[in-house]
Amino acid sequence: MASERNSVLQVFGKTLGR
Repeated sequence: MASERNSVLQVFGKTLGR
């Protein structure tokens, strides 16, 4: 459950923190 959201959040954070 949180695994999927964690992945999405990680990618989102990387895109916003690029």
